[in-house]
Amino acid sequence: MGSQYCRLAKLTSGVSAKHMRCFYTSVAIPKMLYTTDLFLVPESRLSKGTKSSIAKLARIQRQASLHIAGTMKMAPTDVVDACTDLLPFNLLVKKTLFQAASRLATLPSLNPLEIHVRKASKRYVRTTDRPLMKFCMLLASIPAEFESITLCKHSAKWAPYFPISIPKSKVAAIAALTATQSKVVVFSDGSGQNGQIGLAAVLYKSGVEKCSLRKHMGSKKLHTVFEAEVLRLLLVTKLILKETHIRSVIIGADSQATLLVVRCTGGTPGQYLLDALHGGMEAVHAKHASINIELGWTPGHTGIMGNK
Repeated sequence: MGSQYCRLAKLTSGVSAKHMRCFYTSVAIPKMLYTTDLFLVPESRLSKGTKSSIAKLARIQRQASLHIAGTMKMAPTDVVDACTDLLPFNLLVKKTLFQAASRLATLPSLNPLEIHVRKASKRYVRTTDRPLMKFCMLLASIPAEFESITLCKHSAKWAPYFPISIPKSKVAAIAALTATQSKVVVFSDGSGQNGQIGLAAVLYKSGVEKCSLRKHMGSKKLHTVFEAEVLRLLLVTKLILKETHIRSVIIGADSQATLLVVRCTGGTPGQYLLDALHGGMEAVHAKHASINIELGWTPGHTGIMGNK
């Protein structure tokens, strides 16, 4: 392959650098890294890895990078890789191995390989020659650490059974909330402060605060504000379930992004949170059969009582 590549990359009669790079990434790399997880092991604290094999293959990438960039042989490898937009070969090997390990770690329990991957990832034996055990342990791809996320439960034609209103301006939103005739209004908020994430919800009945819920999720390193914004609506459903004889309720939220993602059917990050929210809404409809729920945007810090 090396001689053929050099023939194609000739400056006088060869193809352009753009096409040579496309040829290298689409043909040469898949051929070089075929069954990489069986014979290439990156260096780690558990093993020295196969340095010599990786170095020999890296020389092939350097030769290809020089032909693509049209530079002299004395050019530094990292500079040439950056100019040709190629990942350094040692990182390319780790990326390929991690993708293969992820596929093995996420195998369903019915797959015949799943039990062997689980056993190989539990304990590392330095004297073993089994590629699967080295592969799983060196990349720390322990199947138990992978989280199973459910798919979107609704079809593309699904629409929420409660109206969602987003007025065009803050003034219109305040006017719409003032004109409402619903006796029950629920406000909620989720935010981060001092490196922590929290959320709260409060229910008003005829202008009087009836009950409230608060939750501290934890550090920003483990949670995001988006999670709090979705979970606060789940707290709202908990408050409504505590009440009796409710015919209509207005749910106010100060995040338009949250309102838009509630009616999304394409599967989004945190889809399990949205599924929990829709489950809470279904529980509300099951308890209050004739209830009318309206989810609307209520801007924060605009003087609306209860929405601070």
